[in-house]
Amino acid sequence: MNRSEAIAFAEQKGSLFAHKRCVHFSNVSHSAIKSVWWVDIPLSKIVDCICTNLHLILHNALEKKLIVLEVPVKDMKRHLSEFSTRTRKGIEFISLELTLDNFMDTRPKGSTVAFKQYVKNTYKTTK
Repeated sequence: MNRSEAIAFAEQKGSLFAHKRCVHFSNVSHSAIKSVWWVDIPLSKIVDCICTNLHLILHNALEKKLIVLEVPVKDMKRHLSEFSTRTRKGIEFISLELTLDNFMDTRPKGSTVAFKQYVKNTYKTTK
């Protein structure tokens, strides 16, 4: 599933997104060591208050689930120093590595930040 398909599916099921630019999507990344969702969010979306809420749409094809999280930007700002960041093409990103079971950020700096409380909807998918 890609970002456009995920947004369309979630909206069809009742999730509403005021600004598509505030929606971030990830498919599960499976490896022999662990399975996680990788999400990179431009730092400017948090610092410059482009969005009131960030929406994370997380797809797990093995479990045929689509999970929608609604994360208030103010909460992201509060934890800003706890997130790992990286720069790509001159743009700084917050880089999240979220676990499948409790949505904890497992990046080196983010081990205290949990996102489970922001789960808004979980949908069954056919993919």
